[in-house]
Amino acid sequence: MKYSQDLAQLVIANLENHERAKKVLAEVDEVVLGRISLEIKELLTQFQSSLDLECDFDLYENACIDFSFAPWLVQDERSVYFSVQPSEDNDDEWISHICGLNGSSNYLALRFCTNYRILGMKALPFKARLKDALFDKTALIDKGFKLSADGYYVEYMIKFNHTDIVEGYPHDLEKAMMPLVAAMDTLKSAMPEFDKLQKILTAHVV
Repeated sequence: MKYSQDLAQLVIANLENHERAKKVLAEVDEVVLGRISLEIKELLTQFQSSLDLECDFDLYENACIDFSFAPWLVQDERSVYFSVQPSEDNDDEWISHICGLNGSSNYLALRFCTNYRILGMKALPFKARLKDALFDKTALIDKGFKLSADGYYVEYMIKFNHTDIVEGYPHDLEKAMMPLVAAMDTLKSAMPEFDKLQKILTAHVV
């Protein structure tokens, strides 16, 4: 037997709770992701630049929140934008992923993304330009941003504390949201650097 008799008997005795666990986790995900969505929407009202009109703040429904700023539109197209999403494909429960419980590489990622095809660029020249701009022409690395492993994004890691979610769920999640608040504060302070990065990447629009 792979597992002990005592453990097997414990699981059998609690089958009803195990059957309900998936539904409970889905509800927890919806509540916590809903709070994250509201926090992001509220924190963005503190930014100086106005958002464009494509924003949809529903992380639970869409598995990401994308937002950008009106001054960044290029010929009325969203050329660059931010995305809040899982750090990698998320086949597990959201809570375990964003708390890093199922792998050290799992977290919620705040990413600066570029529609490089809209800019008339190919992948390799774009990634070279992004890397050069990030490391040589902006101060984003010093603020905790990094180049993603695939070279397409500039990202900032947001990892939530599992214990804080447990202690505050469902109505007192203010402490649990502190990593997100810190990330958005960092983004706010980094906006001049992202304005610079946006101009570098869109300088030669075809």
